[in-house]
Amino acid sequence: MANRYTVFDVMEKRGDFRKNPANIGSQSDDGESLYSGPIQYPKMLFHPQGEEEIIYQGDVINTPYGPQKIMEQRAIIHKIAHNQAEEEALIAEGWHQHPAEAMVAAGKEAPATGADRVIADLQKKIAALEAQRTQLESIHPMSKPSI
Repeated sequence: MANRYTVFDVMEKRGDFRKNPANIGSQSDDGESLYSGPIQYPKMLFHPQGEEEIIYQGDVINTPYGPQKIMEQRAIIHKIAHNQAEEEALIAEGWHQHPAEAMVAAGKEAPATGADRVIADLQKKIAALEAQRTQLESIHPMSKPSI
């Protein structure tokens, strides 16, 4: 590990991470915080049917059981939304906001999603239920009990 040197090491040396306002530790040359909170775009959306592409063919090795393909790497096909309009258009076409949703669409078992995703889903459900309640109350006003 002492000889490790990757593209991320180069980016770190250049200060790319330190200057990116999406990173919580970002600072200007004066030491001022540049962090501007989470940045929504660009955002990755995942294929409607969870289709995958092979990004590394892998190697074929000979084993006592015959040739075996190893180390093949696949990725779910994705598109990048650069703004809210692009994201809404892709969602309308069926693209998923999380890879776990695309995996379910492909008939695979999905991994657990993060707490932020669960919270966002619950907030959407609450907003939908409140809108539904407001609509029902406008149609059938409920009389409030007098005290």
